[in-house]
Amino acid sequence: MIEVAQPFGDWLPEKLRQTAFWHGTEAAWQGGDASLVIQAAGKAEVAVIGVEIWIPDANGPRIPQPFFYAWTATKYDRQSPWSAYYLSVNHQAASFTARFNWDTRDLHHFGVLPWFNLTPAGREDLS
Repeated sequence: MIEVAQPFGDWLPEKLRQTAFWHGTEAAWQGGDASLVIQAAGKAEVAVIGVEIWIPDANGPRIPQPFFYAWTATKYDRQSPWSAYYLSVNHQAASFTARFNWDTRDLHHFGVLPWFNLTPAGREDLS
């Protein structure tokens, strides 16, 4: 069993722990697995509040440059129901991963398989 650093906890299935590219407490997955992680987060009532593109490297993740590929959730309004927030932002995160394309001007990364670094957060993390 792979030890999972916080913020990933018991809600992350073992198979997805094993398919992740880990760097410290952060992790990234390829497309289909990223979608499964977002689904698992939703089942655990965890919000995915950020997605960043990584390219795995022996020294850690490479961040594609000069373009910056990322999605960030809107801030949680504590007056709103948590379920409405995490369902909405997880849908948006899943859409970002499913529809991701390299910028047409980014000839250096075109054809490189992107990995999706996901940032999960529970309600207590955002309150």
